[in-house]
Amino acid sequence: MIITLSMGTNLLIAFGIIMAIVLVLMILRPGQTNQKLLSIGILLVTFTVIYFILGRPANVVIDEKGIHTESYGKIDFEWSEVESAAIVEDYRNSKWNPEVKITGSGMPGFKTGRYRLDNGETAKIITQKSNKAVVFQTDDAIYLFAFDEIEKIIETASEYVAF
Repeated sequence: MIITLSMGTNLLIAFGIIMAIVLVLMILRPGQTNQKLLSIGILLVTFTVIYFILGRPANVVIDEKGIHTESYGKIDFEWSEVESAAIVEDYRNSKWNPEVKITGSGMPGFKTGRYRLDNGETAKIITQKSNKAVVFQTDDAIYLFAFDEIEKIIETASEYVAF
């Protein structure tokens, strides 16, 4: 199973609207045309770079071997490495809540990277708006996933690990 994630489509739309407002205000502002064109060019290049960084989709592969993704800090583990697995119904109100970002990004409705959890441990996480999460613990790391398609992950993972 492949889950395709995109980082903050709503954020990109909001950023585009803000950019459009700024561009209109810059055009209406008195000043030299060359300065306006240079500023508009810089803003458009900035928006393009941000779009390609934040807007590109990433694939999370969940198969018979394990869970793998090259994006978001490279998560790669096999089912045989999993020591324990848990389904957490409301992870935001539990010890598994990602509290402090160590590396990665945190956008409204989307977090990814390494976070310190409420229980004091660190975990590699990818979360969307889902309140339900799956936690996998291996010998060297903790992984927390809270995708919108969490039921598909649970169904696939339950073939290889016990919850």
